[in-house]
Amino acid sequence: MRIGNDRLTAPIFLAAVIVNAVFAVCYLIYGLVTARRGGQERGNRGKYVLLSFVMLICPVAAACTLGAGHLVYQLLSRHGVDMSDVSFSREKHESPLPADLETEINIVPMREAMTVADTGRRRRMLLNVLKKDVRRSLSSIALAMENADSETSHYATSVVTDVLSDFRGTAQNAAEALKRDPGNVEVGKLLLEHLLTALQYNILTGAEKSTYAYMAANTAETVFRVSPAALEDWEYARITRLMDEQGDFRAAEQWAGRGLEYWPLKLEPYKEAMRLYFRHGDREAFFACLERLKAANVTADRETMEWIRFFRREPAEPAGKEKTAR
Repeated sequence: MRIGNDRLTAPIFLAAVIVNAVFAVCYLIYGLVTARRGGQERGNRGKYVLLSFVMLICPVAAACTLGAGHLVYQLLSRHGVDMSDVSFSREKHESPLPADLETEINIVPMREAMTVADTGRRRRMLLNVLKKDVRRSLSSIALAMENADSETSHYATSVVTDVLSDFRGTAQNAAEALKRDPGNVEVGKLLLEHLLTALQYNILTGAEKSTYAYMAANTAETVFRVSPAALEDWEYARITRLMDEQGDFRAAEQWAGRGLEYWPLKLEPYKEAMRLYFRHGDREAFFACLERLKAANVTADRETMEWIRFFRREPAEPAGKEKTAR
């Protein structure tokens, strides 16, 4: 009886191995052809080769396992996925965040914040400013340095001191680099921009402000000697104003003339030159600059038009009498 069973089992096992081998080969061929048609040959070819090899060394069991897995996958993925809310666009979408009402309603100009009688609220307002980019609010923060509240004054003084320390160190390093290589326009431009930015914050006072103002003018002079076109129109205008603020009218007029010469189609040099002559009451030079502005076909802004209207209303002063416009 055992011999008969062995004789019956052997052909069945052999037939199962042959069928399994044929199935594995067919699966391999099907997989390679499908992958090539779908343009995914590189990634899927190794997968089909590996699965076919597993079927060969594990007859029937491997095929049944893979078949059962594929059947479960088909049953679970029968329901389509809702892709209506999925976007593959590369455009950036900003999601609006709800406003922080508790913080927003306490935002007031720094000048007004310093007049708040409640010490706690005044300190909180200042701290809210210090949490942001303090460089944008340095002029306002400097006002808090003279506040009667010692805590508020301490906060403001600490911030301004740190900013001034960084400014002085950077200015000194850049100035030394420019001194070693005066022809380096890039270093000169970086130093000039650094100085002009710090000076416009109005955190420098007295002799120190005057020192850095002339340092900016000397830096601009160094750059000008190498490449006058490297200086922007607003830089000519800023140097003009700085020199005028230092009481150096001759240097201010020189820089105003340079700005008009190298930027004849920009309003800023004309505006700063007219402001200079307006401030010193020089009607002749003012209207001469105005004629150059008209000839260049540059559109004047509202502030310039106010100066023109003021000068046209004012009677001409007798020769030799100095007039200063407010």
